Amino acid sequence: MIAQTKYGSGVPFYQEHSRAVMESLHAWMKTQLDEHLTEPNSGLGQAIQYMLRHWSALTLFLRQPRAPLDNTIVE
Repeated sequence: MIAQTKYGSGVPFYQEHSRAVMESLHAWMKTQLDEHLTEPNSGLGQAIQYMLRHWSALTLFLRQPRAPLDNTIVE
């Protein structure tokens, strides 16, 4: 009830608190590749490249009001 009152009319809790975490993750991934700290052809390097290529879609929940964190209903 308190969460609904506090966050019900504004930005959902997860959007408000996830932005900084996602921005830190993005910066870390860019650093890994830009400074050659992770081999691009390694499993981690490929995963980072995948996430960076799909970053816009992966972070849609930060820009879209009331966007769900998952698509469980669809699946």
